[in-house]
Amino acid sequence: DRMKKFIFKLATVLKVRRSREDIRKRELAEVQRVVEREKSILMRFQDLHKQSREDLKEIEKSKIDISEVRLYQNYLIKLERDIEKQILKLKQLEIELEKRRQKLVEATKEKKIIEKLEEKEKIKYIEKFEREEQKFIDELASQRHIRKLRFMSGENVGY
Repeated sequence: DRMKKFIFKLATVLKVRRSREDIRKRELAEVQRVVEREKSILMRFQDLHKQSREDLKEIEKSKIDISEVRLYQNYLIKLERDIEKQILKLKQLEIELEKRRQKLVEATKEKKIIEKLEEKEKIKYIEKFEREEQKFIDELASQRHIRKLRFMSGENVGY
């Protein structure tokens, strides 16, 4: 086999771009994990708020201690603030998530550009090799034909 190994001139660039894409994937996954964790915190706050409202209704019905009613009301107010903060935090995280998603899309595009370039160069390399191989085969056939003609015409004296 006379074909030399294909060497892509931009292999280092491609390696860097693949690495950058992997980093962007990890960054996106990291923010996605944070978003999921913060969503579960929000759900916990909302569940606590709902349960506390129901508890407060029961306490108000039983007409127990007014201080306990105030305690629940204050707790509900605090939970409402926590829910608002958590919603705001999630909105900011969603913005960050979208930024990271865009960075990943861009990194993937940049990588694919170099991959396509590599594929085109590989095809050109193979086509060039095949042309050279065909040229070599044609030359061999031509030399055989010339020898055969010489032999048949009696010029084979020197052989």
